[in-house]
Amino acid sequence: MLKYIILYVVNTVLCLNILDFSTFFVANLIYLLGMVVVCGSNKRKNISLNIIKLYHTIYWVGFIYILLCYSYMVSQNYEYLLAYDVYNYFMPKVYEFLSLGGVKEAWDYNWQNFNLFSRYQSGYFGYLIPFAFISKYFDSNIYISMQLSSLLIGSFSSIVIYKIFLLNNFKFFNAYKYTLLICIFSILFLYSTLLLRDIVVMFFYLLGIMYTFKKEFSFLDILKIILVILISCTLRVETGLFLFYLIPLYLYLTMQTSRKKDIVIFSSIIFISTLLLFLLIFYSQIFNVVTANNDIYLDSDKGDGVVGFLQNIPIIGSILSIFYNAIQPIPLWVKLDESFDLSRPEAYNIMAFPISIGGGFNWIVISFIVSFILIRKIRFKVLSQISNPLIFNLFFGFLFLYIQSSVISQRRLMAYYVLFYIFSILIAQNISLADRKKILFLAFLFYFLLNSLLTVFML
Repeated sequence: MLKYIILYVVNTVLCLNILDFSTFFVANLIYLLGMVVVCGSNKRKNISLNIIKLYHTIYWVGFIYILLCYSYMVSQNYEYLLAYDVYNYFMPKVYEFLSLGGVKEAWDYNWQNFNLFSRYQSGYFGYLIPFAFISKYFDSNIYISMQLSSLLIGSFSSIVIYKIFLLNNFKFFNAYKYTLLICIFSILFLYSTLLLRDIVVMFFYLLGIMYTFKKEFSFLDILKIILVILISCTLRVETGLFLFYLIPLYLYLTMQTSRKKDIVIFSSIIFISTLLLFLLIFYSQIFNVVTANNDIYLDSDKGDGVVGFLQNIPIIGSILSIFYNAIQPIPLWVKLDESFDLSRPEAYNIMAFPISIGGGFNWIVISFIVSFILIRKIRFKVLSQISNPLIFNLFFGFLFLYIQSSVISQRRLMAYYVLFYIFSILIAQNISLADRKKILFLAFLFYFLLNSLLTVFML
């Protein structure tokens, strides 16, 4: 208990010295509102304590990083830090909503002419509007207050990750420990603190995926999956549409395990028929979304860099692009060096260290997965421990990463990164300590050599 109190005290001291009481009050208000949601949606006592500790830790550790980034940004006279989209698009939209006068007016403006297949992010802005007006009402720092919208969802995401661990038969303490590991040392940490929609998209992805791990069929669960898909479409329509695979997957998996097979079969006929009818009716809109996404992200010129070269190699080039994108930045110090891109010192500076840590984390994850693929002894020990829902979701996750292999951005891929994190931890947990140490030693050795060679090459 003492360490959680110390964490809160550190936040208090930092916030009151770097900012003001109004911003500190809003941070606590958002934290408490989130805590109400957490406690209200989790009933079991043996889960709830770990969930509360996760929520508390991720929220306040993330807030410390937000405060340090803001202090650095102000000291350097920057208008933004790390993510240009915040300055160029999302904050101007926030100010536009605030100029409308009130929450109702802003919501009405945001949802007017709503179209599920539009690339406009109605759902994300609908989520941001209350945070903007809370900040305005309490006269808190608007830049920090808007970052709290991501931090809150990032904290909620830790709970979903924890539950997915439990659904894969991890013990309570191990699930808690590994969730902290993922949420603090992977790229999830950075994007839980930036005013970008990616962490919100990831949250709903993981929420939908979590329901596919349920063994018993429930009409309520499938309605939740449908709701998650529709919400995801309002955040980023193309990735929301991809989630429709969850419906047949949920029906197939529950058909294997549920005691109500006749109900599952009947429901499957109804839901699959409805899904096919939906696809038939809205085929042209869906086709336009896919085409637009391909034009912007997939078919655009990738230049003469590594990804551009790899995309010219059929199949294997896309697979190698997945690994190459995951381990960025290489060398790990690139994002920390302002001289690497003098035109964007806001993005290349010491406060980008979570990106470097996240790249190293991904390297270790890949090392365990490659060991699983290549070493028969490890496969033999681990295969029986992998649940069917995890296998299927890893398959669809790989498909998603393959489709997006030319997209040079980790933030669009985070939900499926989490599944591969869980898979790699499952591998590490089910092999001998000696094998685990060997893999870690070789991973660190090759990572050090790779970074050293690239550093020498770039000098």
